[in-house]
Amino acid sequence: MSIYKFLFAIFSLNLFIFIFFKPIGIEATKLAPENIPQIAFQNFTLFDIGSDNIVETAINGAKGMIFRNGKYQINDVNIKYQNSKYIENLKSRYAYYNQGIIEAIGDVLYNRSDGSIIKTNNMSYDVSSKSFYISKDFLFISKGLKVKGRKLFIDRNTGQIKAFNIDAVFQ
Repeated sequence: MSIYKFLFAIFSLNLFIFIFFKPIGIEATKLAPENIPQIAFQNFTLFDIGSDNIVETAINGAKGMIFRNGKYQINDVNIKYQNSKYIENLKSRYAYYNQGIIEAIGDVLYNRSDGSIIKTNNMSYDVSSKSFYISKDFLFISKGLKVKGRKLFIDRNTGQIKAFNIDAVFQ
């Protein structure tokens, strides 16, 4: 076979494919720039060191992304915070940080060194007001007290706690 016949056969095959084959229905999606991460991390630990050179916050995650609009997303997150009173730990499947609000979603577990535990599926924390908000069902356990309820608000500045539809058991 000559080279001309070979090239003609290749050209004909490509022309046949171009004319008779249709795309399989996959449309190209165009992502908005704010939905494309600028930085992505895998299996990372982030330390926040205070003015007294002590680690205040440690954040571990399986995957972390920072977006152009200032939003952070972390998968399989574990946040550990230490202050003069307590060591606090927050675990969840996903955590989002945007404009001073941390939102933990999926198998959320918050515990504190005094033995207090909160289990829920969705928890928000406002960094500026230092308050927790849970809009769904929760379980709170502390020193022989077990509270199930819906909607929980904790203001850490005033110590005020509000909860709705609660069932409490003191053991």
